[in-house]
Amino acid sequence: MSDIKTTPHALLPGASTMTFHITGTTPLLMSNVRGADKLDPAVKELDALTSRKKAKTISDAEFEAEKSRMQFHIAIYWSEEHGVILPGHNIFRSFMEGASALGRLGTKLDGAVVDFTTECPISPWAEKFDSAEDLFNDGQCIHRVPVKIGQAMVTKTRPMFSQWETHFSLSFLEDQIDPDQVYQAALLAGTLKGVGDGRKRGYGKGRFNVEVV
Repeated sequence: MSDIKTTPHALLPGASTMTFHITGTTPLLMSNVRGADKLDPAVKELDALTSRKKAKTISDAEFEAEKSRMQFHIAIYWSEEHGVILPGHNIFRSFMEGASALGRLGTKLDGAVVDFTTECPISPWAEKFDSAEDLFNDGQCIHRVPVKIGQAMVTKTRPMFSQWETHFSLSFLEDQIDPDQVYQAALLAGTLKGVGDGRKRGYGKGRFNVEVV
C-alpha cells in the first residue's frame, strides 16, 4: 500500500486527491496562448499600434514602450479572482510528460485523472499586486529578449518570475494508477520538463520541486 498522502474525492467513489506544493528552482517564463489568437482584443490592439508605427503617427520610443507593455499583458496569465496564475492544465501537461519519461505512463495518467486545479496562484506575486498593470509598472518581472522571426530579430517582452511557488491538486482513480507513480511523474516533471515557456533547447526555465501536502 502506498504511503503517499491522498484524500478521498468528495464526489467520485474510488477517486483520490493529491495536493502538491510546487516550488520553482529556475525562473518561470510566461507566454499566454492568447497571443496566437488574431481576434483577441489585446492582440488586435497591438496590431493597431504596429499600424500606427508604420504610418509614423507615433515616435519610435513611444512605440517600443507601449509595445512592451502590451506584450506583457498578452503574455501573462491573470485571473481577476486570484491575480497572476499558472493554468492547471499547464502543470498537468508537465506531469504527463514526466509520466512518459517515467516509463511511458503518460497515457495511463491521462486516463486516470478525473479533476485538477484550474487556476494556480503564483506566490508571492499574486498576493502583492492588484492588477497586471501594477505588476508591469513594478518592473521586477519584465523579461525582454531578442527573438528571431523569419530573417529579422525583434525584442519580445514577457513576464518572468525568478522566485515562485504554487499549489496544485490532482484527482485520479487509484485502480488506474498508483499514487507512487503519480508522485514520481511529478518529480520527473519538475526536474526534466518544467512548466511555462523557455523550458526546452537548453533554456531551462520553469523547473520545480514538488512536495505532497
